[in-house]
Amino acid sequence: MPLNLKSLRILVVDDNKPIREIMSAVLGELGVGKIYFATDGERGFEIFQRDAPDIVFVDWEMEPVNGLTLTKRIRNDPLSVNRRVPIIMLSGYSASSRVAE
Repeated sequence: MPLNLKSLRILVVDDNKPIREIMSAVLGELGVGKIYFATDGERGFEIFQRDAPDIVFVDWEMEPVNGLTLTKRIRNDPLSVNRRVPIIMLSGYSASSRVAE
């Protein structure tokens, strides 16, 4: 039986348009019901607060607010709508110090 992902809401925060397009295509093909997009962490937090997605995909490197800062804000801001939301960090970095951070 295939998964029914129509009720799933996902936020993709990435400043790279081709990556957003790939994520949109893949998630759409999987049948995800609603996909929100932001190009930086500041706008990502606004959308996160407004739409309360079920999962967040976030790029590490963005300006003016990067993905690590967004992740910390989602986890630690007392006004965060869901401090336990699953967050998947997207990054081209593989150094152990970056992964640990």
